Amino acid sequence: MDSIQLYYQQLDSTSTNKQKILAIKELSKAMYYRRTASYYLAILNYNKALEKLDTNDSLAYYAYSGIGMTNKNLGIFPNALKNFQLALDNSEYRKDTNHIASIYAALSQLYFEKNDIKKSKGEIEKVFKLLEHQPKSKPYLVALHTLANIEGSSGNFEKALELDYKGLALIGDNPNDVSKASFQDNMARCYLYLYKDYDKAEYFFKENLKIDKQINNTTWIADTYINLAEVETERGQFEQAQNYLQEAINIFSKNNELINVLKAYNVLTELYVRKGDYKMALSAKKEYSKQYENYINAVSEQSFVEFNTVYETEKKEKALANTKLKLAKETAVSKQKNFWLIVLGSLIFISLIIAASIRKNAALKHKQLQLEKQLIQ
Repeated sequence: MDSIQLYYQQLDSTSTNKQKILAIKELSKAMYYRRTASYYLAILNYNKALEKLDTNDSLAYYAYSGIGMTNKNLGIFPNALKNFQLALDNSEYRKDTNHIASIYAALSQLYFEKNDIKKSKGEIEKVFKLLEHQPKSKPYLVALHTLANIEGSSGNFEKALELDYKGLALIGDNPNDVSKASFQDNMARCYLYLYKDYDKAEYFFKENLKIDKQINNTTWIADTYINLAEVETERGQFEQAQNYLQEAINIFSKNNELINVLKAYNVLTELYVRKGDYKMALSAKKEYSKQYENYINAVSEQSFVEFNTVYETEKKEKALANTKLKLAKETAVSKQKNFWLIVLGSLIFISLIIAASIRKNAALKHKQLQLEKQLIQ
């Protein structure tokens, strides 16, 4: 994230009037804000990028799909669907198969979250058909993972495991570790809760921990610690489970990820209940309530800051636009005044020429009469 921030700041400091470059600046900011969960600021910058682009531009795809993903994360599904459709129209116009499949995969996730399994499976089938000969591509793997989630949530754990193993086989030695982690996470949960095979569950969670540490994603590291704590709790190894949970709480607290702190305290409460230590369970529950209050306050404050930033930004842009409009009107009025002054000056000049011409003609006429008079005499 620090690299993304560095690059978009460097982009922002460059001076240019080229609309595409300006759009890339806004897209870079939007990506940073979306990844840091500042969703309203992300939407603001995605829309700014769209103002500078044609609807069929390849860059517009990233704006539409970004707004769609952001709204999906916010749970605003109608806006997510609308922008996914715009991204789909854009990619179909450009005949970009990979982007078309990516949107179908995103839609499959969205419908799964809405618990509309029929539509989710329909989008997955579209991905499989479109990328029939590219099963190792990211959209295909996302769709396959979503299908495994559907089977698992429906109680078809054997089918879910079969799909997860298929996903791992497709990835193989491919360095696409993020996809690998998602499949292994599913597999570990199947072994933990269905088969009660704690050794296999621990194995796959620890394989994920290696990936988490390799890419240095502290959030994922802490999340995997929680998963390992659940395994140890099921085994009855409460001390080891508590150690894992404390590691997770320390990481989440340091990163100020309060929503994940809540998850850790919830698992810790369950651990003490299973252990029969109800005094500590009550203490963990009280800490959960305290952290929940902190989380609500933090979310409210963050939303207020984001909305205020959006409001102030739009206010400044509106004021700037009004100033430009005022200057344009003043310039127009000034030009109009200058035009009429030129017209008036021209009329006066022409009038003077005509008057001089009349006087000259009168003088010539008078002289002619004088000459005629002299001739008669």
